[in-house]
Amino acid sequence: MRSRIAFLLALLMPFAVVLAALPGGGATGTTPYRFSIRTSMPRPSFPADNPLTEEGVALGRMIFFERKLSIDNTISCAKCHDPFFAFAEPLPVTEGLKGKELRRNSMPLFNLAWRKNFFWDGRVTTLREQVLHPVIDPGEMGETIGNVLEELQASDVYTAGFRAAFGDAGITTDTLALALEQYLLVHISQDSKFDKAQRGEAKLTPEEAKGFQLFMTEFDPARGLRGGDCFHCHGNALFTNERFANNGLDAEFTVDRGRHEATGAAHEMGQFKVPTLRNVAMTAPYMHDGRLARLKDVVDHYNHGVKESETLDPNLMKHGGDMGLPEEDRAAIVAFLHTLTDEDFRERIRGEAGLARETAKKLQNQ
Repeated sequence: MRSRIAFLLALLMPFAVVLAALPGGGATGTTPYRFSIRTSMPRPSFPADNPLTEEGVALGRMIFFERKLSIDNTISCAKCHDPFFAFAEPLPVTEGLKGKELRRNSMPLFNLAWRKNFFWDGRVTTLREQVLHPVIDPGEMGETIGNVLEELQASDVYTAGFRAAFGDAGITTDTLALALEQYLLVHISQDSKFDKAQRGEAKLTPEEAKGFQLFMTEFDPARGLRGGDCFHCHGNALFTNERFANNGLDAEFTVDRGRHEATGAAHEMGQFKVPTLRNVAMTAPYMHDGRLARLKDVVDHYNHGVKESETLDPNLMKHGGDMGLPEEDRAAIVAFLHTLTDEDFRERIRGEAGLARETAKKLQNQ
């Protein structure tokens, strides 16, 4: 167990060194978008054919807050991915057109440069493809890409914005998706209290430190280990293994079959994307359908609420339905999860809507 904790700490320790992102060059006259990624984070994968630029990110930001993406001009991307909640929303499931409840909880949108697939079922593998799905989904925005393009093309502001970002490429399906992709890729969260503690800029409380130890400890009573067993899915710098798992919420899957709906594979029945735990205190409620309201409820579920099924994750199956963690230990794990909130990131993204309005004004005055 100590070696496991040491391994994660080794991943996080080189925080003093910062790497500059290398966005490359965009359309003629664009300005490369500069930001830093700490060496404690894995090397990200930025698209070589969509270099990040100041103009592209600014355009993507405007589109993200644009209600013209929906058929009745009432819903923007930000409606379900609110910067105030780490680009998630405080509802169990997303509400689409006319307030109709959909099936799944809205996922947070940050650290997407490390994401290998998107949506709870992973049905798409690129961010530029993902951003268009909600627009054409009949329950979410219910619009056609053609109509969106016509509305944007009729706007002098957007005409100027696309020209600044993509030159003569114009307002097309591709440039629409690429602008949104650029905007979403720049939201990096890497400076939580836990991160700062690893580089000596903060100190965990005894309860938080105990929670981290439990988080990284196996549950194996035969060997005298009674930890939270969280590290199997969340024990790296991203706090997600980027895989899919059946975490025992249900014994049968009649409402939502999860990953199985995307692949048809029997062994993926009831599996859902393992979400990051970074900023998890900002993104309640939890699970793919938002059924758990608090972090305490989440920890209690893994402690004694897991339901068995044929595809249940093996690391949960071995718990036998009841880990028997005392309340004090469960509270310590919750305390540790709160240390994964990145306050610097929180402050940066809260002003995103205002920045979108400022960009629109500047383009209007050109």
